Amino acid sequence: MISGLKVFRGHPHYKDRIFLKALTLFETNFALAQPSGGKNFRGHRKLNSKTPISVPELATTPKSPEGAQTLYDKWAETYDETLKSWKYPAPKRVAAVMNTLLLNASKSPFQDPRVLDLGCGTGMSGEALKSEGIAGERIGFDISKRSLEIASSKNLYEQTVQGNLELELPFQNEFFSGIISVGVLSYVHRFDILFPEVCRIMKARGIFIFTHRTELWDDNIDECATEASKLESIGSWKRIHLGTPEPYMPENPDNDESDKTIRI
Repeated sequence: MISGLKVFRGHPHYKDRIFLKALTLFETNFALAQPSGGKNFRGHRKLNSKTPISVPELATTPKSPEGAQTLYDKWAETYDETLKSWKYPAPKRVAAVMNTLLLNASKSPFQDPRVLDLGCGTGMSGEALKSEGIAGERIGFDISKRSLEIASSKNLYEQTVQGNLELELPFQNEFFSGIISVGVLSYVHRFDILFPEVCRIMKARGIFIFTHRTELWDDNIDECATEASKLESIGSWKRIHLGTPEPYMPENPDNDESDKTIRI
């Protein structure tokens, strides 16, 4: 489910960056360093059936970089099919918002944007960006090696990078026109590291759009809202939009999961 959208744009006296914040529950692969072993799981229903696939591991896996790596390395082979069976709307929603913002931006750096997909997983958000006709270079970043292998095989990204969202990001300053993170941030706890890093690698007037679970943002879990506000107070970025709660995984057969919402 998606529930809400936040957009931040840089202060006019500083680097004019947009920060679009979306709360998403089903966090896609985080970003660490190495894949974890173990056999793949295929969900609890016959593949290619129209019945939503049950993935109880989603609720039981720790919400940590290590947990994300373990879960998504095992899940990668059937991840796309599972999410489609849940009518997962977040990638298309975020891509549509990105496209609207880019179309409305008449100045550099949007003429030939370079977009970073943080927590790209198997590439569902990359597919959505491509479907929206967003031109320019796309780079995918994730913790799950197997997910990145699948994403790379789709030819959606000029480059894929494995890494950890709670460490310094391996990109130069002011490198990206747009940054998205869809269904990822429930695995992040060090927003005091991630958000400043996003500001560092984003160009002036750049756009940052992300989803986060509604209750995690509204309750300021792990200081996520506080850290965003700190950066706004010093002119690193400016929030220009906060969306209302939207469905995240509306047809997940686990009611506790399907009831969750996100903000964009």
